[in-house]
Amino acid sequence: MYFPPVKYASHRLPQPSHSQRSPSSSPIASIHDFGVGERLPDLYDQLLSSPETRFHAVYLFMRYWYLLMADAKEKERIQLMQAAAAVTGDDGDDEVPSMGWKLVVWDCCLACLAISVKMHRDFLRPLEPVLAWEFEALAPHVVAYDDLELAHRDVLEVLQYRLGGTPQQLLDELWLALLSLQQLLDFRNGWRFVQKEVWWRLFDAVAGASKPFPPRLNPTS
Repeated sequence: MYFPPVKYASHRLPQPSHSQRSPSSSPIASIHDFGVGERLPDLYDQLLSSPETRFHAVYLFMRYWYLLMADAKEKERIQLMQAAAAVTGDDGDDEVPSMGWKLVVWDCCLACLAISVKMHRDFLRPLEPVLAWEFEALAPHVVAYDDLELAHRDVLEVLQYRLGGTPQQLLDELWLALLSLQQLLDFRNGWRFVQKEVWWRLFDAVAGASKPFPPRLNPTS
């Protein structure tokens, strides 16, 4: 089985071209000067209005790392990277090798989020597509477009391009198939309220399932 993150970790160690990039030279240098909704309106709107986008992103992230940790050799290498980061005690120092671990996790997280948005975002007018720089702006470090694309490929290859679905599809089928359910919830916002409650319970389940992850790898952090 192909496990790219080991090679990917070394790739994401701070490179001169990235570390020497002047913040003023970036088109999103002042991106953190505003609120999330103001600086990333399309991405913010998608995550706020689509619980299945958020759920699917975490689902992909957890599946990715579970598959990696299932391989004994890969698990040992990941644990060595975690240990190196723990020894330094400073993930924010671009000069230490342990920084590669933080970059791997962050870029993987962004890739899973981007894949989920691509699957669930309606790009037809009046909506607009969510561009790559919006995902890159979420990270606390500089993420180049090539880094995001590489993370995309890593996630897709480990998952063998099997992205799965979300519980929303089952909810839609239940609503269409059960006339009794439609009659029971035949009041204002009845079905909407039930869906909201279902999603909250699903998010609680995801948070519980993430507890076996080390703190640095917790997808709900």
